[in-house]
Amino acid sequence: MANAGLIPRLIQTNQFECAARTYLLHLVGCTIFADKTHTHVEAKYITLFIDLHRCRDYPWASAALVFLYDNLGDGVVHDTRQVRGYMTLLQCWIYEHFPRIYKRGDRGAVPAHLPRACRCTAKHVVEGGLMAYHQRLGALLLKDVVFTPYDDDRANHPFVSISMFSRYLRCDGVSVSYLLERCLRQFGRIQCIPCDVPPMSASIDWVWKSTMRSSVETFRRLYPVATFPGEVTADYYAWYISVSHPLILPPSTVAPSSPHTTVAAHDGPSSSAHASK
Repeated sequence: MANAGLIPRLIQTNQFECAARTYLLHLVGCTIFADKTHTHVEAKYITLFIDLHRCRDYPWASAALVFLYDNLGDGVVHDTRQVRGYMTLLQCWIYEHFPRIYKRGDRGAVPAHLPRACRCTAKHVVEGGLMAYHQRLGALLLKDVVFTPYDDDRANHPFVSISMFSRYLRCDGVSVSYLLERCLRQFGRIQCIPCDVPPMSASIDWVWKSTMRSSVETFRRLYPVATFPGEVTADYYAWYISVSHPLILPPSTVAPSSPHTTVAAHDGPSSSAHASK
């Protein structure tokens, strides 16, 4: 028992707390705040763990979204080769909502309380590389998108009402727009033409504290629940085609049938087609 007095001494010198902060800094640096260095973590994040008793109550999901959204904006620049952020989270989200654009390894059934991503196994890059993904994205139809993959398992994946807040999120001085009106179908609602991006308030924290609850109630009141998956208003697709890019690849690089496929992808299917599912 030569080390019997070691633990009390470590506690007295706060070395346990220092070790805990170091581990937590490493954890967020590998996940929600991952950057392009792969081996370094910005020291500024250590301030998040000054109070170890409170950090468990921080909105880490919002922090992950802010960091990811901010860096996805950089990802659309043509000469970008890498993107910072929680790429594993984004990849797993894609697996659930767009199951036809990839071929994942599947380890079979996992305990219901675990994240669905636990079903996946690592595989090599898809044959054909990036071009293959472009072609699959361009050929997507409405029936290929799973808007609400967790609706049939809310006991293990409960819906969180706070996710219906719409405005801006902030983390460490970075602010991003969180506008769920642009994809209401992900919330099981009828998709309509979204409003313009609202101006950013001078005090995002005040807006969050003062309007979060009313924003959620407004969302429930304004946007009716869809009667079938992917339901949209009558004017939505005409607007969508006018502001979006129906094809990922230029027409000269895709098969002749692709333009017709794209139109079909944006024509709302009949309710009877969904009712039969």
